[in-house]
Amino acid sequence: MALYTKRGTKLEVTEIKKNAVSKALREIYIDGEYAFPLYENNIRALKIKEGSIIDEMFYQEKLFPLISKNALMDGLSYIARVNCTTGQVKEKLKKRKYPDAAIEQVMAYIEEKGFIDDYEYALSFAKISVKKGKGEKYISFELLKRGISDETVNEVISLTRDESKLFSVAEKKLSAILKGKEKPDYKELNKLKEYLMRQGYGYEEISEAVSRLMIEYED
Repeated sequence: MALYTKRGTKLEVTEIKKNAVSKALREIYIDGEYAFPLYENNIRALKIKEGSIIDEMFYQEKLFPLISKNALMDGLSYIARVNCTTGQVKEKLKKRKYPDAAIEQVMAYIEEKGFIDDYEYALSFAKISVKKGKGEKYISFELLKRGISDETVNEVISLTRDESKLFSVAEKKLSAILKGKEKPDYKELNKLKEYLMRQGYGYEEISEAVSRLMIEYED
């Protein structure tokens, strides 16, 4: 709800309810409509109760900065505990019913500080999923669900598609080099790497493909 329709408006706290996703948060209702969440200790410190009157100055100078700070702390706590995307942080704060303006401030701060890299998250998720045998539809669905942009999803899927092709080429070539031998030695691995380099693949992607191959041979 918009707390103030004109300068100097005073509004009444009509209800204080428990928040559905956080035991410590309380939902503050103003004139019968949901307004914002506060922690119990905030409510006690500010002496807010049903029937309290909140004016514009109090909200702008005291409440909104506190609400924004709470949202930021909740967002940073979530980031510290979970490998997540910006979309997941935003959804977490929405579930706690923080005002859009507070959420926007938090997301801007997180982006400015570089606390989350959606591209790296998406690329890592896609690579792990490919190794587990998951298809492109699964990867796309899961990343979009986590709030990753269409552009990033398409880019990482394209990259992992290329990596899958490289792995298939490396696997086939190594099998030909080994000629039935159970495990490759140092010389045979170097022979494989040289072959892949001649095919135009880069050092890092070759190293990753060979490491992945070795895991399979060790298993």
